[in-house]
Amino acid sequence: MEQQRESGDTFPVIDTGKCSLCQGCVAVAPDIFFLDENTGRMSVVNHDSYPESMVEEAIRNCPKDCISWEQPIAVTRTTDFTEEEILGIG
Repeated sequence: MEQQRESGDTFPVIDTGKCSLCQGCVAVAPDIFFLDENTGRMSVVNHDSYPESMVEEAIRNCPKDCISWEQPIAVTRTTDFTEEEILGIG
């Protein structure tokens, strides 16, 4: 069975500044990577988990080395603002 990485642990990302739009990642993993026609950039499909071997294959074959695994950033709110403070009327 294919090993899956849960998106809460790590997920694939594309550094679009380095990407040459070769679409090699789409050839390897079309259910994960796609060319977003609205932005003209490569994108990652949002899944709950990702097949590790397919993403690793895309990483190995990327000519610009712009695909990687990243961990989600935990965002914590340290201050509760009132609606007036947010709107600048308080």
